[in-house]
Amino acid sequence: MLNGGTWLFAYHIDNEKFCDALSKILEEYPVFGGRMTGADVICGNNSGVGFELAERPNLTCKDVATMPCLPKYLQATYSCSAFMKGKIPPLSVKQTLLADGTVMSFAVNHACADGATLYQLVDNLAKIYCGHPVEPFVFDQKYLPEPKWSKEELIGILPERGWFPVGLKNLVSFFVSRVRHTPERAVFIPAGILDSCKKRCQEILGEPVSTHVLLCAFVVKFVAEAEQSRPETEFSIVSTVDLRGRIGIPANFGGNAVLNVSVPYFAVGERSLPDIVKAIGQGMVRALQPDKLEQDFLLNLSAMNHVVPFVGFDLSATSKRFPHCILVNNFCKFPICAVDFGGGTPLRAWPNDLPDVLKIWPAISPEKGVLLLCKDNLARLVGKLERNGKLEQLVADIVE
Repeated sequence: MLNGGTWLFAYHIDNEKFCDALSKILEEYPVFGGRMTGADVICGNNSGVGFELAERPNLTCKDVATMPCLPKYLQATYSCSAFMKGKIPPLSVKQTLLADGTVMSFAVNHACADGATLYQLVDNLAKIYCGHPVEPFVFDQKYLPEPKWSKEELIGILPERGWFPVGLKNLVSFFVSRVRHTPERAVFIPAGILDSCKKRCQEILGEPVSTHVLLCAFVVKFVAEAEQSRPETEFSIVSTVDLRGRIGIPANFGGNAVLNVSVPYFAVGERSLPDIVKAIGQGMVRALQPDKLEQDFLLNLSAMNHVVPFVGFDLSATSKRFPHCILVNNFCKFPICAVDFGGGTPLRAWPNDLPDVLKIWPAISPEKGVLLLCKDNLARLVGKLERNGKLEQLVADIVE
């Protein structure tokens, strides 16, 4: 899989100075300048990264900022098959000079870096460009636990732990839903609505409410209202959790340290937002217990290592017409909006195209808030609510 991100800046970034900063940061991130030398082995031989400089003098920042989808010619190019054959590096960078600004695009093989590593890399790159010190990542993989089960043992253990088998039908449905090219839908949730909802839920429930749980509850409510779900209808939330600072993994660890954490199915009831928040919150608390988190991470590493066809969430339910299992990736903790190459923070930033049904993305706008970036059938449902004039009213009703 491919990880990546793209930024739009309202000023020109000096190419020579940028390349100098890039060469310096590769000293701190040696794996990105390496090559595959065998199965699952990357040799950090300082062979350099892919870089492309392009010019689009016919385009302005306003043109790019208002594009509904980022065109391929503004994105860093990458071939996962060429990477696996050792022909290209893990990282590719593209700098496009516009009439009045710059588009910076990065693509990295997910085998080498998760989102936390990529976004910190870009932020550190901007700091080096501006002459500021950076805190390097630790790439020593000794901080990751070693898989300890055989394939035969996993086939017995995983069903007992509630993991779901993955068959050909599941995979076909999952990937077909992602090639239908349903336009992504973005729902802007202003900070004021978030604060009001959080305060009201905390007063009703008598306990703290996280923004992540609240936003997940928003989306469950969207689907439940669109479907007119019965009280017994069940939903599950699967969140991508950054394990840095948990289970012995350093906060500045570089590489892959994420786990899909599943909230078990819960009944949507009368579709009350506080009740949905409570159900998701309780499930998250149980899922994030250190012992369970470490055990699930070990099982996940072992399953990937032995290619055992099980996952810790209901893959088949993610691609249904009304998705009852929702894959969520929250990017708001990363320094995405803070990247500054000396002329100010970005006008806009685009995420990767990984198969998350929902991305929670920091909004770069005069009014603070977040964007719920919906894909596949979730995007279809949001589009239907928008066309019927119900989405805006639904968001407004949530605060009532």
